Amino acid sequence: MISYLKGLLVSKNLTANGCQIVVDVNNIGYSILVNKKTYKELPSLKTEVCVFTTLIHKEDSMTRCGFLTAQEREAFKVLQTVSGIGMKAALLILELPLQEIISAVISEEEKVICKIKGIGPKLAKRLILELKDKMTTLKDELNLEI
Repeated sequence: MISYLKGLLVSKNLTANGCQIVVDVNNIGYSILVNKKTYKELPSLKTEVCVFTTLIHKEDSMTRCGFLTAQEREAFKVLQTVSGIGMKAALLILELPLQEIISAVISEEEKVICKIKGIGPKLAKRLILELKDKMTTLKDELNLEI
């Protein structure tokens, strides 16, 4: 698995499917899907960038998702363990600060989670139910203060 890509940021595009960037690593351009928060925090074009990645393999596609921190990538993987939370929903959830997401799940603040586009009360309850223990463990592993 490729843990991260370090190279020149050669393109940043907002598309119908989300935010797409291309990172040139030794003359190979890697296409990476990122959320809007990451897109806005990226440096200008032709600047060196380090993007932590994970590969999502489906029947009809392979998509590399990118994050500015390894902690966000780990949270992304945990979020995808909930039924009904796919790649796009997990990226949307991660537009909130990581500490806020973990805190909302641990303290069962359904309203915070419902603020996210596409997450309704039923899915928020399921997310809290399925992730409370995992988020507590993740908080401890990442040494986050909440």
